[in-house]
Amino acid sequence: MLTARREHVAQRAALAAFVVIVLTFLAGVGTMMSGSAWLSFLMSAGFVAAAVLDVVMGARALARRAEVAG
Repeated sequence: MLTARREHVAQRAALAAFVVIVLTFLAGVGTMMSGSAWLSFLMSAGFVAAAVLDVVMGARALARRAEVAG
């Protein structure tokens, strides 16, 4: 998130990824404490959402690099 802010690339995606990762962590803790299948599902969905947001940030960073170099 700090790198995205410093480089001015995908700041919203970085913030969204940070929030998703925190919520995914909390869902994982809740899963371990309660054994809830729904919290386990939320944890796995959060992992997928974080991965998608990371790909978005990487794609935007590569596009910015090509723009600056080109």
